[in-house]
Amino acid sequence: MEDLIDIQGLDQISWWPLAFGWWVVLGLVIVGVVVASFFLWRSLKYKRSWQYKAFKRLAKMQSQLGQSEPKQILQNLSLELRKIAMLTTQRETCAGLIGDQWLQWLQQHDPAGFDWAQNGRLITALQYMPATEINDPAQINELICAAQGWVKKC
Repeated sequence: MEDLIDIQGLDQISWWPLAFGWWVVLGLVIVGVVVASFFLWRSLKYKRSWQYKAFKRLAKMQSQLGQSEPKQILQNLSLELRKIAMLTTQRETCAGLIGDQWLQWLQQHDPAGFDWAQNGRLITALQYMPATEINDPAQINELICAAQGWVKKC
C-alpha cells in the first residue's frame, strides 16, 4: 500500500480566452442584434409616421367600397387628400383651393403624376351630386390608388 500514489484531478480549465470559433459566433450574434434592432427601429418609426396612418385610412376606404355609400367614401378621400397635401407642402399653398384650382394644384404636386384635372372631377363635384348618381366603384378605386401612390412617394 505504500507504493500507491493518490490520483489527482486535472487543473481547472479557464474559459478565457475564448477559442476562435466562439469569437466568430459572438460576432455574428452582435451583428444579428444590431441588424434586427435597426429594422425594428425603422418599422416602429414608419408605424408612427403620417404616411403609415394615411395609407391605412386609404386602404380602409378601399375595403369599404362595396359596403359603404360611395359619396361618403369620396368625402373621406377628399379630406384625406387635403391632409396629405398640407403635410407634404405648406398649408398656405393648398388650404384655400377649391374646384378646378384644387385639381390643378393636385396634378402639379402629385409625385406620381396622376391626372387629377381629368380624373378627379368626382372630388370637386361631389358636394353637388345626389348620392345615387355616384355608382362607379372602379373610378373611386382609381382615385384611392392615386392617393396611395402619393403617400408611398413621400
